[in-house]
Amino acid sequence: LAARVAEGRFREDLLARIELWTFRLPGLRERPEDVEPNLEYELEQCARRLGVRVTFNREARERFVAFYFDTPTRELARNGLGLRLRRQGSHWRATLKAAGSGGHGLHHRPEWEYPVPGPVLDLSRFLDTPLAALPGAATLHARLVPVLVAEFRRTRWRLDRAPGSSLEVGSCSPCPVRK
Repeated sequence: LAARVAEGRFREDLLARIELWTFRLPGLRERPEDVEPNLEYELEQCARRLGVRVTFNREARERFVAFYFDTPTRELARNGLGLRLRRQGSHWRATLKAAGSGGHGLHHRPEWEYPVPGPVLDLSRFLDTPLAALPGAATLHARLVPVLVAEFRRTRWRLDRAPGSSLEVGSCSPCPVRK
């Protein structure tokens, strides 16, 4: 507006009145405590505009730590497999993923997942999976090493279009990754 006053396109007295105080409103990235109230407001607006009930489960926003494993020679990756341990809140899960198909962020692939008591891999849970069919599967546990650690926050929403029909949508915050 100061430039417009200099150009004669805005009144100087009005600028003086509105410049009595200034403040900086930081973006939401700097105000994480404001994310959920803003999200709730936007979900309500979406429900009004679209006529679709959208819910946000407070437990759906969780911090995750995931450890991915393979052998030094990448035996799992070469066979289209991925093995991870993930902490979700205070719970741990071991997951084996096999190759499948996908595109545009959607995946269709076989997965086997089991709760585990802590950050310990127990390959005996995967005896009926492609992992057990790998050459040298009996000694695989001794050869596994962590290849990636990812820490992130995930938020999930449920979209309920009709009774008995729902869709889960998720997003991840920027994920700092450690190798």
